[in-house]
Amino acid sequence: MFVFDQVGGPVHNYAPDGTQWPDNRNVIRASEKWDGQGCLVVNMAPQPAGRVFNASGATIHGIRVEMKAPQSAR
Repeated sequence: MFVFDQVGGPVHNYAPDGTQWPDNRNVIRASEKWDGQGCLVVNMAPQPAGRVFNASGATIHGIRVEMKAPQSAR
């Protein structure tokens, strides 16, 4: 999941090899409905390592949270 307290767009995700991934529709839809109060929490599928490019003049601040099963459940 991703937790934002500031977000603007467009934001693009890139794989380690520089390939641009398709825009994350979950983030786009959620940010369009967000009123800017509190935090915006977006559930996302797991993603490989990569980088995010903020193509806007807006400040973006967020935390990516990765949920893992306890060792005993694996």
